[in-house]
Amino acid sequence: MRPVSQESKEKLGRETAVPERRRHQRKKVRCFVVFKHLNDAKKDADISGIGYTRDVSGCGMYFWTVSQPSAGDRISMTVHLTSDWSGGGGIPPTLDAAGKILRVEQSRGGIPALDFNGVAIQFDDDIAVNV
Repeated sequence: MRPVSQESKEKLGRETAVPERRRHQRKKVRCFVVFKHLNDAKKDADISGIGYTRDVSGCGMYFWTVSQPSAGDRISMTVHLTSDWSGGGGIPPTLDAAGKILRVEQSRGGIPALDFNGVAIQFDDDIAVNV
């Protein structure tokens, strides 16, 4: 088998590159998330689930949860912007938002109790940061 030259790798990369479609840059951040369903069938619960973020952008976020939401569900959420709050006894800063779940990616870890679902959500226009 013949090795592939660096020039060939670069050429292949240029020809197969997929243009970035995101409007906002994502930031990797780990924050605690509490969410509640807004859909009529599921909205009676005080809390639908908890999880933690993988990344956040100006128009959405991706988070992991052991709950099983569905694509198309509408949820409201509170994102706790710090896990180590030492702000003089006050309330830690949070981000409150609502949005639509675009997709849910099932984990395949093999241990059902520890399997996390990846959830991609697109925010509605109204996002509140409480400090």
